[in-house]
Amino acid sequence: MTVFTATLLTLVVHSGLLPFSEDVIRVKAAGRAEVFALKQEVHIAGAAGLAKQKWRNNSLCPRIHASGKNLILECSSARLHASSDGATVTVHALRGLPWDAEDVPAPRPSFAPESVGLGGPCPGTTPAGKAECALKEGQRDEAKKLLEEALQTVHRDYAALRLGDLALDDDHPLEAMEWLEKTGRTGQWGRLASVRQCELSGRCFKGVARDALFDAAGMDAPLQREMALRELRLLRFESPVAAVTKLFERGAGAWPDALCGADFAGLCHQVLLGGLASSDTEARITALTLFASGPVTQASEKRPMLADAAADAAVALGASQYAAAALAAATGDVKKTELTAHLRKVYSLYLSSGQPERAQAVLSYALDNVGPQARKWKPGPSKVRAAAGQQRLAAEFPLREAELATELASAALTRSRAREAR
Repeated sequence: MTVFTATLLTLVVHSGLLPFSEDVIRVKAAGRAEVFALKQEVHIAGAAGLAKQKWRNNSLCPRIHASGKNLILECSSARLHASSDGATVTVHALRGLPWDAEDVPAPRPSFAPESVGLGGPCPGTTPAGKAECALKEGQRDEAKKLLEEALQTVHRDYAALRLGDLALDDDHPLEAMEWLEKTGRTGQWGRLASVRQCELSGRCFKGVARDALFDAAGMDAPLQREMALRELRLLRFESPVAAVTKLFERGAGAWPDALCGADFAGLCHQVLLGGLASSDTEARITALTLFASGPVTQASEKRPMLADAAADAAVALGASQYAAAALAAATGDVKKTELTAHLRKVYSLYLSSGQPERAQAVLSYALDNVGPQARKWKPGPSKVRAAAGQQRLAAEFPLREAELATELASAALTRSRAREAR
């Protein structure tokens, strides 16, 4: 069994590294509490009835409302943590980033032991390597035993880092901070520990010191990727504009597939959404370019949501042709229950962008897939007429829409850079 020293705990407490600030709310409710950080909300399951009661005005979460059976706390910060003891839900404001947010969890990839200096391939040839393999397989108790054994080996820094991760999984941030202190500051595991401390404490520096914190030079490639993902997540909380700009840089002007693989596509999508929703024109153009170079062609359940955000951003910039093409490209992934509204929006966008032929193609597709109700859609100022040449368009919809969106995004970026050069 590991015994933590009082000296180390005192160091954590008095060094300003505590994750919790003084703002706290307690709600008498027995349901599970979930944090949706980017929405600045806490959801309490089964507590909708409390929405009818008088809510004491609180600066941390000043408003509440019911959604189905759940109580939603509308908060003034994205830096939130919620826990439940079975009778009371406690919501804390954090100095750093939330470690268990449902919408933007901290990236914690699993590593092949041979790729990060922990011995041979799985099932592992060292206690540390075996622990990493066990973690990947979800064998948490076995992994913890192996990590404690690895503390007595040359891989002690790695073991301390992972024991800190397990402490966070158990919702013990102070214990996690103790382990991170034990990891040290040097070597690649110590550098990862420094980033974790920045996330928990909120002490992430600025300028040159921040650059040094996230400088992954010399680290093994899988660890470099984790560093890049954690930097993106931090920037998403601090500045959506800076985050989408960094994502653009990581991909050298295109969607960074290697960084935003299937395991952490959700984080990159949140960065993209932040850029699309920004009021900054260049950030929107950057986000639209990124969307067109990757997610617009990547079939997934998230594509309709991303496409809808991209379409709204494009309309705000006066690029209704891009909006129509980007939204139309996601048609194949739209749920049946949402298809009518989706196609009607695409149809309207094509009409408003002066493309009645493509609007007719959408209408033909809608008649085949959502039924005769599509005949009631009003064509707007210029009436759409079927013609022989439109039959080909109807047959190909939405096959070429992603290609159209990509072409239009490239043109938008070219115009944006031309403006900057003047």
